[in-house]
Amino acid sequence: MPFTLARSRWSGLALAAASLSLFAAPGYAADAAYPERPIRLIIPQATGGGSDTIGRYMAQRLGEALGQQFVVDNRPGAAGMLGAELVKQATPDGYTMLLCAIDTITAPIVAQRTASLDALRDFAPVTQLTLSPNVWLVNPAFAAQSMKDFVDIAKAKPGQIDYASSGVGSMQHLGGELLNRMAGIQLNHVPYKGGPPGLVDVMGGRVPSIVSGMQGALPHVKSGKLRALSVTTVKRFPALADVPTTAEALNLKGYEAARPTRSSPACRRNR
Repeated sequence: MPFTLARSRWSGLALAAASLSLFAAPGYAADAAYPERPIRLIIPQATGGGSDTIGRYMAQRLGEALGQQFVVDNRPGAAGMLGAELVKQATPDGYTMLLCAIDTITAPIVAQRTASLDALRDFAPVTQLTLSPNVWLVNPAFAAQSMKDFVDIAKAKPGQIDYASSGVGSMQHLGGELLNRMAGIQLNHVPYKGGPPGLVDVMGGRVPSIVSGMQGALPHVKSGKLRALSVTTVKRFPALADVPTTAEALNLKGYEAARPTRSSPACRRNR
């Protein structure tokens, strides 16, 4: 049966990236000959980000497994909603697929666009691929050496400290707003069309801080271009073992901003 793939085959995809899931257009039901032509894989994030890296690797492996080409199509913007809308409108024949993070579910709610896009109604889930933390980062020239320093500065300057994210309603955006609420601060949200442009501006000093997906951020942290203050999961991340969790650094029990997107292990028709 198409896309009923053993979990062990995709163990190599458990890399540092936002939680990702694969979806097909609504009403998908493949016949026995599927796939008979190239499959379009829409990645609603910018080229070079964590989702793009995972998606291109997966496209290559799926192409090898199914004997058909997967064509990657990056469509960033609106925290994944632009790409998701394309898949929603596509012919439900299994030849247009979406690789998305949890943002696709959360962004329409935050942006109050639930009538136009509903992930549970509009897509047929194929599988969940990855789950890992986001990370709070600052430009090395910024005064904060720790997450506690960062919050103390924000408390002293309410409404004056900006943080970047990959878009309105993204998990990174929600992680920032959760910190605002739980730590009693007022950070200003600066949304970008994907994580990489935000990282560039933080490294350039145009924005002091960002909540970023781990894979896009890790090379810049290792090179010293960005300073990692905390990770957003309940446990520390092995690749940055010396960086505390946000909950640990601030004694904020319950702070977490990296939840998985639920999906079935095989493609199914929407009800």
